[in-house]
Amino acid sequence: MNSVISFIGRKDVRIAVGIFSLPIILPLSVAAFPAVVLAIICSYLITWAVYLAYAQRDNTKRPVYFNTQLPYLPLSPYRVALVTKAALSAVFFFITDVLPISIKWMAKKCFAKRSESTSSSRVCEDIHYGSSQDKKLDVYCSEPTGRGAGEAATKRADYPKLPVVIFIYGGSWSSGDKRMYGPMASVMQEKGYVVVVPNYSTFPTGYLAEMVSDIRAVIEWTVAHIRTYGGDPNNLYIMGHSAGAHLGAYTIVHDAVGSEVKLSKSNTSIEFPLPCYSIPLPPIRGLILLSGVYDIVDHYQFEANRGVEEVSAMARVMGHKTKKFKGSSPTCLLEAIDFKLILNGKPIRSLPRNVLLIHGADDSTVPVSSSRKFVRALEKVGADHVQLHVLEGVDHSQPVTGKSCDLMLATTPYSQKFFRLLDRFVLDSTLNSRRATPHY
Repeated sequence: MNSVISFIGRKDVRIAVGIFSLPIILPLSVAAFPAVVLAIICSYLITWAVYLAYAQRDNTKRPVYFNTQLPYLPLSPYRVALVTKAALSAVFFFITDVLPISIKWMAKKCFAKRSESTSSSRVCEDIHYGSSQDKKLDVYCSEPTGRGAGEAATKRADYPKLPVVIFIYGGSWSSGDKRMYGPMASVMQEKGYVVVVPNYSTFPTGYLAEMVSDIRAVIEWTVAHIRTYGGDPNNLYIMGHSAGAHLGAYTIVHDAVGSEVKLSKSNTSIEFPLPCYSIPLPPIRGLILLSGVYDIVDHYQFEANRGVEEVSAMARVMGHKTKKFKGSSPTCLLEAIDFKLILNGKPIRSLPRNVLLIHGADDSTVPVSSSRKFVRALEKVGADHVQLHVLEGVDHSQPVTGKSCDLMLATTPYSQKFFRLLDRFVLDSTLNSRRATPHY
């Protein structure tokens, strides 16, 4: 009985509080209404601006009226909310990561120009590597004392050849520039690496076939010319971040699978988006993959859950269809290998036995599961020197920028941790190559 009375009493109190709050709540609601409407309008404007900029090319959903193709713009409030969130996150990333890196890098370059007369480091910029004039790369190298700029390093037998890293930047397969990664490349240069950073075709001017063709051309150019810049072509690594990690891994895996290993005849769910090349790639010592996408099918679903699959260039670059998604995925290609050939000792040409994967535990752009699944696929085909390091407190971009952009500063804790992993991997890869001649 007492509990009933108590409940009634509490109910009366709630009703009384509600009645007395009405004079406050109603004016606040009326006052907030314009702000809510403005926020909704701004969200739609932001989303439509993003769609007009990034989602119209090769979009099969664009309506056609009177033989005129109109822009495709979403109306769903849920999708608008997701795209607005992603757009604001991108702006925040630019302000907190890209802008500080650019400022620090420009300051560092200005200082380097003043002291270049006493420095042994140099950067050779805008070297042509392909048939078209826009295919250029930068080489971050160390110049031995007494050697002229035009003198080949091979003329100095006493000058040790350094390990070479080709860095393939990310940018959702649709953006990026080699100059953005000068800070990281310059620190790697200081640590004793020769670093090659190319520009390559991006969407909408290029699709997967063009991107892979460019990366192959960069590898071939590097092997042919890197001795001139103090690098060892027999100690060559492909390093990529995000979409660049996908392209680097895919270029190597596609070359290996397409050249030597037949896909299972029972597997009809894979369609290659580009032909197999008749000339194989030169051997690569190892892959260094950061925050990469290795299964396009899985990542398309992940993008759809985030509401950005129509804005992202990925599906269009890979060919829209699920079969082509699988044929564009390093993980799927390795999973589809005829396992009997592996058991019979059939070599997988051009597939390096040394692979280092680094992924941030806080990555909300590409989930850690992408790297874990790729590791399992590599191990299935017999890769015996595969390392995966999941870094706590690290997001999607920080494997190449560092925390607070500190990867460009060689003395910071994150930079030291990153280069400990990298140096150990390169050393182990060199030792592994001496111990075993066959690939797997």
